[in-house]
Amino acid sequence: MACLYTRGMLQMLSHSLQGSPDPSKTSGPRPSILFNLIHIISKPLPHIHHPTRGYVSGMASFVCTRCGKCCMSLGRHIRIEQSLSPFQHYCRVAVTGELLPVSILPEQRDLFSSGDQDPAWCPFLRKDSSGLFICTIYQTRPHICRDFRCRTMVIYDQNGREAGHVKGRRTLVSDDPCLETVWGEIPPDTDDSSLKEILRKHCYRAESFD
Repeated sequence: MACLYTRGMLQMLSHSLQGSPDPSKTSGPRPSILFNLIHIISKPLPHIHHPTRGYVSGMASFVCTRCGKCCMSLGRHIRIEQSLSPFQHYCRVAVTGELLPVSILPEQRDLFSSGDQDPAWCPFLRKDSSGLFICTIYQTRPHICRDFRCRTMVIYDQNGREAGHVKGRRTLVSDDPCLETVWGEIPPDTDDSSLKEILRKHCYRAESFD
């Protein structure tokens, strides 16, 4: 119903635009406003969690383990090109050519200044006193980082097709109802070897990422 409504609205607005008079001589909505309205209502509706099918898309909740693996090899891809101050920099993303200003989070300035990092890491990655990794520019991080989707495991069905994948510690993203049922019965503290064996008994094959 929502798709039909949106399509009908677009058609009506399109016709109105084609025959709209001089905007300075009409009291109705100006074309620019109509274009904005078209842009708004043509946006896709957000995916939702269906009670029987589980997560329909990657909108599943994600628990980051702060393992740092996604950032440990970015030293050759992200570099500081110019420093405006100790906590404000321009960084260059080699893969995309993007040059953007970044700021160290106020609460992470001491950690950033400690300089405790490996040259292979992203220059803004740091490890805190508890051994967990932190992005010190999280609020202003590059687009390539914002678009990254973490996968710690991929699960295949008996035909070799991807049936789902795991994000973070134990967040399953799948539209396979059988896999979701099996996954829901696995205790959260199950180690990877035991988890893979359980899945194998139900005709699934799991591969972990190191």
